[in-house]
Amino acid sequence: DVKANDWLVPATKRHLEWLTTEDVFDRYPETEWQKAFLVTVESSGSSFVISCREYDSRIQELTPVTTRTTQDVRSIASMATQLVRDAFRPCVLYQRSFEDETGRKFMEMQVQAGEIPPPDPSAEQVVEYDVLRPFVRQMNRREPEKLDKLLRLDLSYIRVMAVDRENVPGLVKGFFITHSPYSPFGGKGRAIQHLAVRQRPAADQSKVRLVLQGRPDKPLVSHRLALAYQLHWKDEEDGPQTKLVSDRNGEVVISTNPDHPTFWIRVYSGSSLLARVPYAPGLIPSDTIELPDDSIRLGVEGEVQLLADELIDAIALRAVLMARARKTAEAGDVPQLESLFERYDQVPAKDYFLEKVNNVRIPAVREANEKRLGTSRIRELCDGLQSTVNLFFSDDKRNERQIEIQQLKAMADAKAKATGN
Repeated sequence: DVKANDWLVPATKRHLEWLTTEDVFDRYPETEWQKAFLVTVESSGSSFVISCREYDSRIQELTPVTTRTTQDVRSIASMATQLVRDAFRPCVLYQRSFEDETGRKFMEMQVQAGEIPPPDPSAEQVVEYDVLRPFVRQMNRREPEKLDKLLRLDLSYIRVMAVDRENVPGLVKGFFITHSPYSPFGGKGRAIQHLAVRQRPAADQSKVRLVLQGRPDKPLVSHRLALAYQLHWKDEEDGPQTKLVSDRNGEVVISTNPDHPTFWIRVYSGSSLLARVPYAPGLIPSDTIELPDDSIRLGVEGEVQLLADELIDAIALRAVLMARARKTAEAGDVPQLESLFERYDQVPAKDYFLEKVNNVRIPAVREANEKRLGTSRIRELCDGLQSTVNLFFSDDKRNERQIEIQQLKAMADAKAKATGN
C-alpha cells in the first residue's frame, strides 16, 4: 500500500533524519501496520536525492537513513524501490534451542514469510553470517494483541550460521551471543513473543561512546579497548586483536570487519578487565555502551597500594634497626640495644597490616554487593596483599627473629661484663 505523505513537510533527507519514534508511533499503530517505509525525493542542483527509513511497529524502532543520488529522473522509481528493499528488516521468529553434535548451543528460527524464495538472489531476506538483533515482547494476558512491555536486548546478537533453502525454506540456525549470564530470549513464559530482526550495516563504522552504567553524563575517558575476533569469548581468536583507546569524550570509532560481523570488545581500566561485551559495528552509526562502575575497585587499588608502600617501609625499617642492633651488641652497649629493640617493637607488624587490609576489604565488598557489582577483583587485590603480609611475618621468621634478639642481648651483656661497663 503506497500513500502520499502529507505530514512530513518538508520531505527532505534532513527532516527524515530528524524523525524520532515518537513522531511515527501513533501514525503507524501495530494494529494496522507492521512495517512503514518513509521515502523522500528532493532535488539538489541537477541531481535528485532519494532517501528512505523503515519503521517497525513491533519493535518501535526506526532504521538509519539510506540515500541514493541520480541525475536521471526516470530512475527515481527504481532507486526508491531498491532503497525500500535494502531498508527492509525481515522478522525472524524463535522456535527452539538445541545442541549440535559438538555440544554447542544453537537456536532454530523461522523467517517470517520466508517460505517462498525471492526470484532475485540479492533480495534474499536472511543469509549466512547475517546478524539478528533479538527482542522480547510481553503481551497482555487478557488482550493477547496488546503489548505490555518491550525488552530491547542491547549488546546481544544472533549470528546466522545456516539457512535451509530446500527442506524447510526460511529455517535459520543461529548462535546466540550475549555478555549477560542470563537472557530472557528463548525462555519460557505465557504471552511472551521472542523475535529478532535482521539488520545489515548501514555504515562502515560506528562511533561508540563509553559511559558509566546508569550515568550517561559520565564518559569513560582513556580506557583501553581490545577487539577480539571470535564467535564466543571462550573460542580461539581468529587473528590479532585491534587496539583502541577512548578519547576525552569517552568515544571510539569501531570499523566493520567483513570476515567478522560480530566480535568481542574487551574494555580495560588500567590493567584490569572492566567488561567483555559482543558488538556488531555499522548497525547503529552512533551508539552508547554502558559499562559497570569501577570506582570501588580503583579506590581499593589505591588503598592497597598505599598499604603495600607502608609495608615495604616497615620491613625496611625493621631490617635497619636489626643491623644497628648487631653492631650495638658487638660494642656491648646494652642501654642503646634496649632502645633499638623498643623502636623495633613499635614498628607496625602482622596484626596491624591484616587489620588494615580487612578495613579496606569489608566496606568495599559491602558497597559492591549493594550496587550489584562484581567483587572478585576487590577480593583478589586484598588477598594478594594479605598473602604478602603473611609471607613477611610468618611464624618461622618471627621465631628466628626472636632467637636472634635473645642472642644479641646475651652478646651485649657478655661484652659489657668483659669491658667492665
